[in-house]
Amino acid sequence: MKIDLHCHSTASDGIRSPQELVNAAVINGLEVLSLTDHDSTENLDAVKQLCQESAIFFIPGIELSCEYNNESIHILGYFNNLDYQNPILSQRLLKFREHRDNRALEIAHRLKKYFDIDIDLTDLSRPEGSSLGRPHIAALIQNKYRLEIPEIFARYLGNHSKAYIPSSRIPIQSGISMLKEAGATVILAHPGNYKVSLTDLLQWDFDGVECYYATHTPEQTAHFKEICQSMGRLITCGSDDHGHPMDEKHGRLGETAFMMEDVMPFLSRFGFKPNETPSSNIQITK
Repeated sequence: MKIDLHCHSTASDGIRSPQELVNAAVINGLEVLSLTDHDSTENLDAVKQLCQESAIFFIPGIELSCEYNNESIHILGYFNNLDYQNPILSQRLLKFREHRDNRALEIAHRLKKYFDIDIDLTDLSRPEGSSLGRPHIAALIQNKYRLEIPEIFARYLGNHSKAYIPSSRIPIQSGISMLKEAGATVILAHPGNYKVSLTDLLQWDFDGVECYYATHTPEQTAHFKEICQSMGRLITCGSDDHGHPMDEKHGRLGETAFMMEDVMPFLSRFGFKPNETPSSNIQITK
């Protein structure tokens, strides 16, 4: 079977609308899907409804950018039923998005000042409650100046650029606590992307790790699995799909290989049973 527990939509830096995302999931034969937009739960209701109509088991999710030792560490939160509508969580996410909006305005100002790149953020078409990031700015530059996205990041939006402004990041423990207070299961995303070791990161109260990931080597996957199994942590699988056809940094929806017996303990938390329809997606007491 095919599953994907890590992907993005137009509510953050993905290009697919809820309908387009679920259409892609159906075409690719997915049985389980989780949407994990950055700092936003905006599209979860729509994707949940569309998955129910398409007989895909849906797990609502989110991805937060945290920080440890001056390194950006991403954490994934997965919710039972409607826990993602927690009002305290929603208010905190609103503050994150406000910071992202202000950051984007300053980046646009610096692009004009240092590079004579003139863009208008109001030209963006994005859902209310979505999270604004550098990919959105890059798309505006691409449309106006006919440049390729890799070139845009290399010349204007990369960490070395005078227009660069770091994103809002919170300490790992704060991110974990925020998600767990909303009832989420908290997973460390793509450990192969970090300089710090998985063992070091698991000093924090993660429920599990995204061992199966699009860019992990077989050796990395085996190593991460061994650590998780020895420490009694859950194992998940994700592509980090953003919908971009030429995206080399992330995977494609539903194409990350995994072993079902490794991921089943995680799926069981949310009431999933193989060969059952999304009607089994009910409130589960952890």
